Amino acid sequence: MKYIIVALLLNMSIFSLFGYSQIFTDGFNPYTTGDLGTQGGWAPLGPGAQIQVESSSPMNYNGYPGSDLQNYITVPQSSVAWSYKNFSSQYLSSDFNLWVSFLIRINYNVSNGSYIMTFRDFDNKTDGAMLYVTQGSSSSYVNFGVCKLSQIAYSGDYSVSSVHLIVMKYSYHLSVRDTMFLWVDPVLNNGEPSVSSAVAFDAANNDPNWKTSVSYIDLRPLNNNVGFSLDGFRLGNTWQQAPLPVSLESFNYSVSGSSVKLRWVTSSETNNKGFEIIRNGCTAGWIDGKGSTNIPQNYIFEDKYLPPGDYNYSLKQIDYNGVSTTAGNINGVKVNPPHKFRADVFPNPFNPSTKIKFDLPDDCHLKVNVYEASGRLVKTVADEFRLKGAYEIPFDGSRLSSGVYICSINAGDKSMIKKIVLAK
Repeated sequence: MKYIIVALLLNMSIFSLFGYSQIFTDGFNPYTTGDLGTQGGWAPLGPGAQIQVESSSPMNYNGYPGSDLQNYITVPQSSVAWSYKNFSSQYLSSDFNLWVSFLIRINYNVSNGSYIMTFRDFDNKTDGAMLYVTQGSSSSYVNFGVCKLSQIAYSGDYSVSSVHLIVMKYSYHLSVRDTMFLWVDPVLNNGEPSVSSAVAFDAANNDPNWKTSVSYIDLRPLNNNVGFSLDGFRLGNTWQQAPLPVSLESFNYSVSGSSVKLRWVTSSETNNKGFEIIRNGCTAGWIDGKGSTNIPQNYIFEDKYLPPGDYNYSLKQIDYNGVSTTAGNINGVKVNPPHKFRADVFPNPFNPSTKIKFDLPDDCHLKVNVYEASGRLVKTVADEFRLKGAYEIPFDGSRLSSGVYICSINAGDKSMIKKIVLAK
């Protein structure tokens, strides 16, 4: 009975496990309020009040991409109705991990609890892993649990009627006991927390109740003791694909002179507006995201003309609801001072503006002048003390006539002359 923790995923749409991509997300927003019925591919079974699609009390959890503040589903307390959905078979031919995350709110809580979700094998007959709920230290609290066969591991107390984020991980093993992990209200960062709220193990190796694959997700309360609401389901092959909106495959950097080039790759994105690049606690730039996609995406951001020093970078992912999550961090990036004095003007020729770029190996007084070919001073671009480092200064020639000009750059005891051409 491999009740894959993922049991919760009751609203999953079709997915494929071993492709290492986002397997499934469902926020119920396209559904019509009222009976869930067969919407989204769900199949209703069992007696009692049917599962409902509702919108009156939306569910939210700060930092979680499934917080869309819209439709959700409710299983009434009086219901023992069963709704299931099949997905692409996950064949039990090698070890694998599966993560699922979702929001839950317990609406009715009594002392004798109930399992409420399960995973099933290909014939939809044998259970695999279960999510349990039961009353906590009083009727004001609930305990969440995961089960493998007869073993149930529970979390501590969590407030009834509050919205909680559940993350479950099912680890299938060919030769050793399967393991299920449960996190309740975890901190959302760029990695799986090392300590879980509860852990359950299979009673034995090679559970004979499993057949050849995992193919169904069930929403099936054992009894009518518990009423609950669910929203924001996310299923994936990594922690980043479940509770986090972006699966970050890599995040690295390179340094060239005074520039730091950041590169990152995502394997999937959900509702991703974009990335804010944070340098030493301040915003350094922005890169648009790709919305929702299962296709790997490559990103590059170049942070130019940095003074010598040490830099730390954070990649903050922001979704279209304004929810932000730290997707990655890089610390200890070192930019060294320039080794020698260099200067250039680019573009050249230009129309009507260009940039005067220079490297200063030492602190010095900088003076930059632009002259006509005849020697008449046109403009003093800079006349000030500068610390060592790399710089660029814009030069606007919109009020000048086309022709050849001379740019004189003096840095302490060093100097350079550049011929520049304004071509209107």
